[in-house]
Amino acid sequence: MVTMVGNESSIEKLVTDLIYLEHDAIAAYESCIERLDNKEFSAQIATFREDHPQHLQVLNEMARELGIEAPTEGDMKQMLTTGKIALADIMGDAAILRAMKTNEDDTVRA
Repeated sequence: MVTMVGNESSIEKLVTDLIYLEHDAIAAYESCIERLDNKEFSAQIATFREDHPQHLQVLNEMARELGIEAPTEGDMKQMLTTGKIALADIMGDAAILRAMKTNEDDTVRA
């Protein structure tokens, strides 16, 4: 699933969309961590997740500076990112990690 973040016509809309994207990413990481059977994998994924609250903090500050209201949770895409991981759970850790990688690739592209 390809994100459209980065194609906005204003900085305010871009910051808002990036905040949604970070909330979605955090939810996907948490879903992944909860579902992995291998605790070493879970611990490593948790370290990757640590970057996102920092991104969110910076984006929330940008929203304040721009005078816009920052979203406090993810958007509809969150259902897709976490749902992909939930479906992958049926097939085990390798499928969960592949699903998470596609989510992260999308976030990085944005």
